[in-house]
Amino acid sequence: MRTFALAAYPLSGAFRSRLERESGGPVEVLVLPELRRLSAWHLVRRLRSLQGLCLLPLEDPSSEALLPILEGLAASTRAYAIEVVRSDGMGRLRVWPGTARPNRYRLPSTGTP
Repeated sequence: MRTFALAAYPLSGAFRSRLERESGGPVEVLVLPELRRLSAWHLVRRLRSLQGLCLLPLEDPSSEALLPILEGLAASTRAYAIEVVRSDGMGRLRVWPGTARPNRYRLPSTGTP
């Protein structure tokens, strides 16, 4: 299974290692500043080329405000599932592409409190 992440900002080494450990392999991380440099056409092509599990890592509180943008970008990928992952260990939320926001459920915490 391929795993990729759409992040608001570059991730710290520790948080990235945690994502890779929990997902069981390497995670391709794309950050918003990187994606903003692409033309609209190339952005759509890049997003549509992404398949597998999509992680939306929120390492700090400032990333929380960009969650709707990250969810919109994630919905443009070919992900079979989208998971919001918080660095504070508060658990993961899973969103299925094409569903409304209320159709989320909380997964058990995977980190330390």
